[in-house]
Amino acid sequence: MRRFLRKTLRVLVKILYFSCLLLILLGGMALFLLETKPGLRTLIQFSHLYLPGTIKIQQIEGSLFNHFVLSGVEYQNESLKLRIEQLDVQWRPHALRESQLVTAQWHGMQWKSAQDKIMSSKKGTITATGVLPNMQINLNSQVTTEPEAHWLMDATIRGTLPWTWTFDAHLTQPPNISAQHTRLYTSFSTKGVITAKNQGNLLLTIHPGFYQLPDNDTISRVQFKGGSLKVTLSPEQLNGSGILTIDEHKNLKLKFKLPQFALDTGLKDDQPIKSELSLEINSLDFLQKISPEINKLKGQLVASFKVSGTMKKRKVTSHLMLSKTSLSLPKLGLNLDTLEVNIHGKERSWEATGSAISAGHHLSLTGKGNLSAQFTGDFTLEGDNFPLVQTSEYKIHISPKLNLHVTPTTQTLSGTVLVPYAEIKPRSFHNSISLPDDIVYKRKEKPAPSFSPINSMDIDLVMGKEVTIDVKGLKGHLNGTLHVKQSQQNSINAYGELSVRDGTYKAYGQDLAIQQGQLIFTGGPISNPGINVRAAKKISTTPTTFASSSQLLDFNSTNLQNINYGETMILGVEVTGRLARPKIQLFSEPAVLSQADILSMLVLGRPANQANKAGGQLLLTAISSMNLGSNTNSLRLLEQLKQSAGIDFNVQTNTNYNQATNTSSDTTSFVVGKSLSKRFYLSYNIGLSQTDTNMLTLRYLLNRFFSIQISNSDTSSAIDFLYTSNKKIKKRKR
Repeated sequence: MRRFLRKTLRVLVKILYFSCLLLILLGGMALFLLETKPGLRTLIQFSHLYLPGTIKIQQIEGSLFNHFVLSGVEYQNESLKLRIEQLDVQWRPHALRESQLVTAQWHGMQWKSAQDKIMSSKKGTITATGVLPNMQINLNSQVTTEPEAHWLMDATIRGTLPWTWTFDAHLTQPPNISAQHTRLYTSFSTKGVITAKNQGNLLLTIHPGFYQLPDNDTISRVQFKGGSLKVTLSPEQLNGSGILTIDEHKNLKLKFKLPQFALDTGLKDDQPIKSELSLEINSLDFLQKISPEINKLKGQLVASFKVSGTMKKRKVTSHLMLSKTSLSLPKLGLNLDTLEVNIHGKERSWEATGSAISAGHHLSLTGKGNLSAQFTGDFTLEGDNFPLVQTSEYKIHISPKLNLHVTPTTQTLSGTVLVPYAEIKPRSFHNSISLPDDIVYKRKEKPAPSFSPINSMDIDLVMGKEVTIDVKGLKGHLNGTLHVKQSQQNSINAYGELSVRDGTYKAYGQDLAIQQGQLIFTGGPISNPGINVRAAKKISTTPTTFASSSQLLDFNSTNLQNINYGETMILGVEVTGRLARPKIQLFSEPAVLSQADILSMLVLGRPANQANKAGGQLLLTAISSMNLGSNTNSLRLLEQLKQSAGIDFNVQTNTNYNQATNTSSDTTSFVVGKSLSKRFYLSYNIGLSQTDTNMLTLRYLLNRFFSIQISNSDTSSAIDFLYTSNKKIKKRKR
């Protein structure tokens, strides 16, 4: 027995010995980990086993048990990437009953979420004081949510562990930040209390401010009066409701409910949710300057988003309703008396309906599509005799049956447009190039891609019975069909033919009946079709009409011998080429009159040999309306003028550049000249537009190389000394 006790005592002594040794080792290890830099680094390395991510630290100073500084801290998991330039922590775990427990300061904190949202804190401090279990936590920090949004955060949390807490927080902008350059300018304050594990309330107050839309000069800023959000927590659910009052006409409302929500578990995947966010706008006056093309905009807009289901399997529905809306498009002369649009979204699909009323005529819109990763949709537009354009130059009504197919890369328009009524009478045609006043040329750069709402088009344009045209003297009704096409990144081209019915052509003060008239579209730009018009009038030939007179402009009197007096003669004009630059020639049936006599009969009602000085000026004005560039008959007419009167007539087209206005334009003028002697030549330049200047020029030839030219007009005068040299190029012998 004594031996057994002795052995037992020895074993207990050994156990005690080894236990003490183990405690010493564990204590030493703890001191090593908590009080030394290598120990702190080792402890941080052990944390990799428990943290849901990776952590990297460039430099460690101090000990975990008292005061340590971490530099170059990087932490990353699936949803967060955090970086801190420097973290300074002071705490005293051995003095938990003292008032000062933990103080942490940081510099250069930045974190990035999975949604690529970046926030940063230049500097901040968090301090925990009190005696356990009573605590007070103070937080002070600078927060930047984006380059233009800087905030100061100041928060205080008081309470008793674990669930009794009150908190008071403020989020303001630094006083040195200018309100002129920030996107969101306001301040927030929060007060709340937690009285039990799942019981409490919170009040978030938004103070007055504004939001500046980025890169938008049309709507300078959106002012708001402020609002509030109230949240109530009970053991049954978490409820919230709030309103942001923008102004007396615009409100943003929020409601949500989270049944069976608990603070200790947070938002789980199976957490039920029911929420609604709605925007109510009772007046669209704030959009008056959204576009210079829109005027007198009125209406109401309601947009809502509803979320139901669970956090993992959410069901989203949306609704947008535009009602009691009216607007004006001044450039089109279009007044929409009523405009309504309804769009419903459910899961991954949407449906839309809409209507527009102008002057009692309707347009209807229907559409549907998908809301998947790529937006797609199909729209149908139908109407009857809708007044699309109502200006002094264009009055166009349409009856469309159109389909619009939309994908992320293409917008294709197809269908038929009937034009039951139209008045087309353009009065302005420009062939000059105007450049902006502030343009500066440094180097050639690629032009920015232009946006077009439609990049593919395939439409049949059908003319109704009441379509009239009045362009460049051509009047009549249009019949026919055009096939309008536009491929991606190309201009709008047209194919087909429009014919003129019951038409006249006004030329040289005369209304000529159109015998033949077509606008021909062969695939070129729709604004410049080919033109083929033949217009004529009948006259009676009498000896009195063609009696000889002053002989001032008797160009081809021998033709008068071939006229059969007492019969009817046809005089007319043929217009060919393109609408923007037509070619004109004259004709007679029978073909016995010269171009000069035909022109004189159309302008003056008598042949050229009976024209007086006033009649001659009218003839010159009539010639100005003819394209003399490649018209053989017109050039022959000028030669007749030169030969009969002994005077040089010529037509000059010059391109003039105005350095002051940075514009270039084409001017056409008539030059009438006469050689007074072998050395003297007198000419008079007659401008054909009201802005052109008439100029008298006298040139004296000193010898075959040198001459003096004197020019005078209403705006200027000049004396020039000219040198002229004609060199013959000798051919080289091979």
